[in-house]
Amino acid sequence: MRIKFLGSGDAFCNGGRMNACILVEIEWKNCKLLLDCGATAMAALNRFEADANEIDMIFISHLHGDHYAGLPFFLMNARFLKRIKPLYIYGPAGIEKRVKDTMELFFTDSTKNELPFSIHYHELMSPVEIFEGIGLAPYEVLHKSGAPSLAFRLKADGKILGYSGDAEWSPALIDAALDSDLFICECYSYEKNIKNHLNFQTLDEKRRELKARRIVLTHLGPEMLAMRELIPDSYTVAEDGLEIVL
Repeated sequence: MRIKFLGSGDAFCNGGRMNACILVEIEWKNCKLLLDCGATAMAALNRFEADANEIDMIFISHLHGDHYAGLPFFLMNARFLKRIKPLYIYGPAGIEKRVKDTMELFFTDSTKNELPFSIHYHELMSPVEIFEGIGLAPYEVLHKSGAPSLAFRLKADGKILGYSGDAEWSPALIDAALDSDLFICECYSYEKNIKNHLNFQTLDEKRRELKARRIVLTHLGPEMLAMRELIPDSYTVAEDGLEIVL
């Protein structure tokens, strides 16, 4: 399993970082997927020369623009590039309506035109087997977004990848991180408490409860960026372009 952070920033692209967008390449089935598809996703994909038409699946953690609003541009790009293979989009309840509403807001009548490929939306309520050998489990987390916000636990290639999405601390993060080879965790601030988000001091206090072999911090806000030199080496601080192989 290969993970590449195409976007590791917050909603406002502090530090010049792109919105949340993480490319995961799975050897089994030669599958490529995105964890979140923020508003800057197409810029990030092009910056790192990742072919959008090769993406098989997109997992959306929650319905905030910096995590899903790249989808209209992704889909329009796929239309112009004459994508053929189907696209599978997994996300919270309401994912299909939200994407289609946003498509119409950004590109009037775009949902009325037939696409040359099929889109399959799946609302994540319980663990699912994506393909034989690839499993995904959702965990509802504390982050108000107009629909349930989710953390993910992905099993593939004999590895476990956990992803917090955006979230305050809750036991759901323990479940998502359990026995993971890598846990990607939002860390918006260093010590400031910001509702709906996690700060590093809280995360570090809870570290032993997260049974993850390695933790990468992402979705970094201005305070976290300013204090990043204080983060111990037991954590990895994500950068746009960071690659990790499990």
